[in-house]
Amino acid sequence: MDLDELREHFASMEIPVEDAPDPVVVQRKKAVRLTADDVVLIKQLLAERVPQKSIAAEFGVSAGCISSICRGRTWSHIGG
Repeated sequence: MDLDELREHFASMEIPVEDAPDPVVVQRKKAVRLTADDVVLIKQLLAERVPQKSIAAEFGVSAGCISSICRGRTWSHIGG
């Protein structure tokens, strides 16, 4: 089915507004990009034994992201 056929298909569907399902609102978190300076600071905080969850919350990233930095799986080329 090409794009025009798909448009025709949906245009031909008549759903009364009162019967239409509520629209689903999906909010995605804005992707956070860490900078090299951020990673240096994160590594310093890790060395000071600051909890990974706290660091993650401060930088707006997941705890898994901080764990990957801590274990050297990511950003291993940046010292700290």
